[in-house]
Amino acid sequence: MVRPEDLDAARFETLAQTGHDLLQQDEAARAAETLEEALRLWRGPVLADFGDAPFVQAERARLDDVRLTALEGRLSADLAL
Repeated sequence: MVRPEDLDAARFETLAQTGHDLLQQDEAARAAETLEEALRLWRGPVLADFGDAPFVQAERARLDDVRLTALEGRLSADLAL
């Protein structure tokens, strides 16, 4: 059985949310570190093995949005430092 924490996407989302929370708490250094860790998990197109199958389109778009938010957060943290 695959646990959520075994999936890069789930770990990415958890780290991205934690980084965002740290940024909101004015902990820019920890936020930058956490968001960078999340972004390192991103290694190409989401669910690339499934091609353009209709069932992946929504998840692909959602995770792309989370990635952009994480990148924006990382840049905000860098500016705060």
